[in-house]
Amino acid sequence: MRTLWKYRYVVMALVLAVTLVGCEGCKAKKEPPVVQPPAGGPGEVTAPPPVRPSQPAGVEPIEIPEMQRVYFDYDKYDLRPDALAVLRNNLVWLRANPDKTVTIEGHCDERGSEQYNQVLGEKRANAVRGWLVQNGISADRLVTVSLGESQPEDPRHNEEAWAKNRRGVFKAWLPRAR
Repeated sequence: MRTLWKYRYVVMALVLAVTLVGCEGCKAKKEPPVVQPPAGGPGEVTAPPPVRPSQPAGVEPIEIPEMQRVYFDYDKYDLRPDALAVLRNNLVWLRANPDKTVTIEGHCDERGSEQYNQVLGEKRANAVRGWLVQNGISADRLVTVSLGESQPEDPRHNEEAWAKNRRGVFKAWLPRAR
C-alpha cells in the first residue's frame, strides 16, 4: 500500500511538471526590442528621432536624380569614406531645396533574417540622416524608412549584386508626372 502511494505522488509530480512546462509555451510571444545604434562609434552620428509626416495628397516619393546613393559594407551601417564624399555632394541639393522633405531609405542584401535586415536598414538610414543633421540640414526635413531586403536593386545572388543592394536612397515628395 505504501508503494502505491509513492507511485501516486511521483505520477502527480510528473503531471504537474509537464503541465507547467507546457504552459510556458502558451504565453504570448513578445516582439524583441529594436536595438538603436550606439552613439560615438567610427563614422556614426546621432540625430533627433525621425519625424514621419503623412503622405501629401497628389504626390509620391521619387528618387532624386541629383542625389547619389550611398553604399555600405556587409553587415555594417557606418559611413564609409566614399559614402561621406557622396553625402558632401548631396548637401548641395539639400541646401538648394530647403522646402523639400527628403525620405532616406535604408536597404540591405538578402543575407540575414527579414527582421534583422529591417533593423539594419533602419540603422543605415539613421546613420545617413544623422550625418546630414550634423552638417546643417534640419532634422524636420529628413524622414527615414527601412525597406530591409524587400526591394533589391539587383536580384542576383552573388557579391556584386549584394553590394548594390546595401544602399541608402534619397527620395523627395514631388508632384506626380501626368
